[in-house]
Amino acid sequence: CSNYIKQNNLDMGLNIIEEIEKDISDDDYASRIKCMKYLFKIYVKKEENNKAEEVLLNGIKFIENIDSKEDLADFYVLLGKFYYNTGEKQLAAKYMGKGIDIYKGMGLILKESI
Repeated sequence: CSNYIKQNNLDMGLNIIEEIEKDISDDDYASRIKCMKYLFKIYVKKEENNKAEEVLLNGIKFIENIDSKEDLADFYVLLGKFYYNTGEKQLAAKYMGKGIDIYKGMGLILKESI
């Protein structure tokens, strides 16, 4: 799918993702999350911001239910970047902050500078 995105063959990328999603088992969380990331990239490239935002918000809900902190932080940061790029600075700061807080809680980012 990433090759189709790089080649800007976005409709083919969407078709591939739809086929993959049909075959993913319910407990294959990693594959579901990866598909959501690809969908987000495709919708951003297609400038379908409402769909891109919806993918991330649904992804956050999904990840909250499976309790995968690093993936949740990643999606918060992606959503923050998305909002930043669409000019929604307050929402960008809110979601980037949520992601960074999770990373800090996991010890992936130092809590205080030395």
